[in-house]
Amino acid sequence: MKANTGKTKESYIFFAVSSVLVLLWMTLIYTLSSQPSGVSNSQSDLIVSPLRQVLPSASHAVLTFIVRKGAHVFAYCVLGGLVYNAVQQGVICSRANLREHAGSTRVSRFGLAICATVICSLYAMTDEIHQLYVPGRSGEVRDILIDSIAAVIGVLVAFFVYWRIIRVDE
Repeated sequence: MKANTGKTKESYIFFAVSSVLVLLWMTLIYTLSSQPSGVSNSQSDLIVSPLRQVLPSASHAVLTFIVRKGAHVFAYCVLGGLVYNAVQQGVICSRANLREHAGSTRVSRFGLAICATVICSLYAMTDEIHQLYVPGRSGEVRDILIDSIAAVIGVLVAFFVYWRIIRVDE
């Protein structure tokens, strides 16, 4: 049986684009984590200062904490979605390749979600270790937990988007 090589090529392109997006997003996280505390604090203040105008009774420290942890949540939620997409695209490529050579294969979407979550959590750990070597920064277990929970949210959103697309296609 001859495989649809156009579909296979398209799958590889989607996988490559998805992988590049993951690497670019990881690079952005790494770049932001590499900034010394003074630079990082001044960036947080760009958001905290206008918030102080809207919420004058809120303390600067509380707003800074919320903004900084919110940045973690945003960054790792996006990373979770991107990694799930890349893993999903990688499986699609593998399926196309396996069908061509050895028949069909089936991979659990739940397993893909676990795989994407583990990748994001490991990246969060390496990011916090990296911050131990950045002047004025520290690696925090709390941040690893925040990042991992945010990644789970991003993975779940991507999981349900795929699930919805698959249900519509069937």
